[in-house]
Amino acid sequence: MHTIIHPSGEDDTQAVACALAHEGSVAELVSGCTYAFGHLCPPHGSTIMGFGSTNYTEPKGYNTPRIVPAPGATAVFDFSDPERCRGVTMMGFTIDGLATECTAISGGSEHLFLDRLYIVNCLDGVGGSVAGSSSYSCVMIARHCKIMRCSRHGISSPVDSEFDGCIVADCGTSYYALPGANHNRIRGGRCEWSKTGEHFRLAGDSKTPVRDWTFGGSLQMDRAATCSVFLRHCHHIQFGGDVASERPGRAGMTGPAQSAHIYAEDSSVVTATGVLMWAGANDDGSGVFSPQYAYEFAGVNPDVILSGGCVHGGYTGPHAIHYANGCTPAAMPRHRITGVGGLADFHH
Repeated sequence: MHTIIHPSGEDDTQAVACALAHEGSVAELVSGCTYAFGHLCPPHGSTIMGFGSTNYTEPKGYNTPRIVPAPGATAVFDFSDPERCRGVTMMGFTIDGLATECTAISGGSEHLFLDRLYIVNCLDGVGGSVAGSSSYSCVMIARHCKIMRCSRHGISSPVDSEFDGCIVADCGTSYYALPGANHNRIRGGRCEWSKTGEHFRLAGDSKTPVRDWTFGGSLQMDRAATCSVFLRHCHHIQFGGDVASERPGRAGMTGPAQSAHIYAEDSSVVTATGVLMWAGANDDGSGVFSPQYAYEFAGVNPDVILSGGCVHGGYTGPHAIHYANGCTPAAMPRHRITGVGGLADFHH
C-alpha cells in the first residue's frame, strides 16, 4: 500500500503509523511541507520517502519534506521495540531537531537503509539509547546523507554497517563507538568541524574491544576539535591510501589525544597506508596552527604498521610520532614504520 501523507499542522505520528499498518507499506511525504513525529516505530519492510536531496538551506527553502519533533518527544524515529522496525527504508527527507534534546533516529534498528537524508540540529543523528532501545544500530547502510549540528554524536555505535559518501559536520563527535561496535566500513564522504572531540572516537574496553573498522574511498577528515581518530582498546583498524586528515586539534589543547591525526592506546593491528596528513592554520579566527603530531601512542600497541604514509609537514611539533604518558617505542611490540615520508624506518 502506497499512501501520500499531508501534514496536519499538529502531531502527524498516528497518521503515518496508520499508513504503515501493514508490513511493506510506503508512506510518501510532500516536499516543502513540515511534519511533526514523535517516537514513530515503522513496521518491518516499510518505506518512508520524500523527493529531493540533502541541502544546506534552512529554516526555509528545503527541497525535501521536513520532519520536526512532536511535543515532548525524545526521538523522532524510535527503534526500541525489538518485534518491529526491521528492514526499514527512509529516503529523501529532512529531520530537523530544532536544537532540542531529541535524537533523530534511535539505536535498536536492524537492516535500516538511509538514503539522501538531511539530519540537523538534533542531540544524536543516528543511534544511541532512547526509551529503552539498544545503543547500537545493526546492519545499517547510509548512503549520501548529511548529518549536521548534532550536539552529542552524529552517528553512534553502528555494527556491521556501511557509510557511503556521507557528510558529518559540526557535531560534538562525528562517529562514536561503544565497546563491541564492530565491523564497519567508511567509504568516502567528509567529516569536519567536530565541536568537542574527534571525528572518530572508537572507545572499547579491555574485555570488549572495538574491532574491524576500515576507512577508504576518498574519506576526508578536517578540523576536528581534538584528534581526527581516537582508538582505545581497538583491534584490526585499517586506513586505506585515499584517506586525508587535515588540521585536527583546532581546540588548541596539548594533552594526550588532543592534537594528533591518529591516537592509539592499547590497540593492535592498526595499519595506515598512504594517509595524507596536513597541518595548517584553522580558519575559525582562533589562529591555532595544528596538529602537534601525526601519530600519538599510549599503552601497549602491538602490530601497529605505518607504511607509505605521507606525513611530511603534517604536524607542528618537533616529532611526527609522540609516545604519551611515559610510553617508549620499546613498549610497542612489532611496532614498525616502513617507507613513510619524513620518518626513519624501524622495526621492533
